[in-house]
Amino acid sequence: MKKIFISALACLFAFHVSAEDQGKDQAPGFNPVRNWTSSEDPSKSFSGKVSRYDGKTATITPKGKTAIVLPVDKLSEEDRTWLEENADFIGKFPSEIAKLQATNTTPLGKELTASTLLQGKIKPTAQSFIILFSASWCPPCRAEAPKVVQLYNEKIAKDPKVELILVSCDNDEEAAKKWSGQENMPFPIIAKKDWNKIPALQKISPPAIPTGFLLDQNGEVVEKGLPMKVYGKTGKK
Repeated sequence: MKKIFISALACLFAFHVSAEDQGKDQAPGFNPVRNWTSSEDPSKSFSGKVSRYDGKTATITPKGKTAIVLPVDKLSEEDRTWLEENADFIGKFPSEIAKLQATNTTPLGKELTASTLLQGKIKPTAQSFIILFSASWCPPCRAEAPKVVQLYNEKIAKDPKVELILVSCDNDEEAAKKWSGQENMPFPIIAKKDWNKIPALQKISPPAIPTGFLLDQNGEVVEKGLPMKVYGKTGKK
């Protein structure tokens, strides 16, 4: 009966097992067991753990059997969605997964995380980004700072979907750090030497400071204005 079942799977899903893939069913890391369903016949399914996914095929091991390689178009829409949502984790060790989960993986989040941060860390869950161009030598900026700190502490710090980043316009990084300490700034600060290297920030280089923008996860401008104004545009009050 088992041979008949596996043969039926072969016909149903049109999978193949290469010599290279033989024995790979013991891949370490994130290999969850779930039910997989045929895109051609929803009544046909089998249980197995996935160990690899490359966008076109998935390596799945049916219980007690050798790893098989399935074209993803042979799997149900639900299965394909699950694979896409978990693509970054499949086959990864727990330590690798923890590192991925601690990093913002949105297009803009990746750019910001790769920059030089004078302090802080970009929230891994943020999808909306309030960018504030400011500097310690700017009187209006210094006047605005306490209100920005209050907004962050009372609202943004508790909001996993929104992050505020101060983009320093100070040539002297030590002056920027000193000002941050004086005002007890809790948010990430990007060094001046890096912000003009970030494509999304290059497009919004301000003519004057303080100036703020609300950007979506792709770096597109949603609203221009200081943090107190644009935070309301994130859907929060």
